Amino acid sequence: GTAEALTVLCEALDATGLEDFRVGLGDASLYPGLLDAHDVDAGARAAILRELQARDFVGLERAIEGLGLGSGATRTLLDVPQRRGGAAVLEEVGASADGLRGVFAALPAAVAGRVIFDLGLARSLGYYTGAVFEVYDAALGVPLGGGGRYDDLLGRFGRDLPAAGWALNVERLHIALVGERRGERL
Repeated sequence: GTAEALTVLCEALDATGLEDFRVGLGDASLYPGLLDAHDVDAGARAAILRELQARDFVGLERAIEGLGLGSGATRTLLDVPQRRGGAAVLEEVGASADGLRGVFAALPAAVAGRVIFDLGLARSLGYYTGAVFEVYDAALGVPLGGGGRYDDLLGRFGRDLPAAGWALNVERLHIALVGERRGERL
């Protein structure tokens, strides 16, 4: 499952000698669930999710304010994707974060200690169905890699199976390793 994929990812990075990496952990279904709860129509939803995936919070604000929702709904849809930090951020979204709580509870302590929850994390590939994650290192200003759950993907090829996985950009990993050895921080 997801916890196992995250554990293997962290063990692989540990084996390379990378020391300062962190894993941003979000849920691909969390924000779409919030949009459903506020009856956001499909046309607006696609534009909003594009802004979220691009991490364009100004564009996200523009798109959400254009919906004409009440102030409470607007505030929720703008605030939630900007929540990052420890497990306390999960309390702010209640049951919507139960999947993330389950993943976190299943992680070994060494892996859990590297997790930063990011409730606005949205991977650009549309096949993610649950937890999504990205790997960051202070020596590099962009993700080293990422992954998540994609339970519906294999069904597109004729075999319905749950799945989780990840990929690393080896060139970025090398740059981060060199940067850590030099003591660089971005």
